[in-house]
Amino acid sequence: MGKRVKMDFDSEGGLAAFLRGSEVAGMVRSSGNRIAAAAGRGFEADTWISPTRGTSRKGNSNPPRVVSGVAAETPDARRRQARDNVLQRARDAGRV
Repeated sequence: MGKRVKMDFDSEGGLAAFLRGSEVAGMVRSSGNRIAAAAGRGFEADTWISPTRGTSRKGNSNPPRVVSGVAAETPDARRRQARDNVLQRARDAGRV
């Protein structure tokens, strides 16, 4: 089992800066790339910073953060996704 890490941010701006930071972006990009590779040919990962703020169902603020998505880019990949759900099966490859 991993060690517990406690992080202290001075303000919400500190958390937002962390979630948009290059270290987090690298981890998220790597995770997306691993999922795309596990899904097979025709799948590509893309990483971006979410553009808007939002609120959770509990009313908490969600600061903009780095996110990654994987999509089927070829007709063959789209067919395999529709038939075999390869992205759902490959998502464990993105775990850290």
